[in-house]
Amino acid sequence: MALYEWLGIDYYNGFFECIRDHSVVMAPWVKYNLPDGLWLLSFLLFMEGIWGNEKRMKWVFCIMIVVFAFVVEYMQFIGYFLGTGDAWDIMAYITAILLFLLINKLKQISYEKIN
Repeated sequence: MALYEWLGIDYYNGFFECIRDHSVVMAPWVKYNLPDGLWLLSFLLFMEGIWGNEKRMKWVFCIMIVVFAFVVEYMQFIGYFLGTGDAWDIMAYITAILLFLLINKLKQISYEKIN
């Protein structure tokens, strides 16, 4: 079962075809890996915005989505979900996590300087 089928998304619609248009010259990691890292980073930052003061809840949701991302990648690797399941996606996830932690640390340092 493909992840897109599971979510009820038509993977072969015009939007996905436009993204994967081979006439557009673009580095492969920009087409395939960067969006994975960006969705994870955006979700983590969204959770920061919602649960910023409630540290425990923020980290529960952040850890859940990170585990979900790695599980989906593993399921792609073993062929259960549609996708490649490659190491570059894992690197994009790790980069997003590190960037999120860096942003949190810089925010904390900035907050301490103000107070």
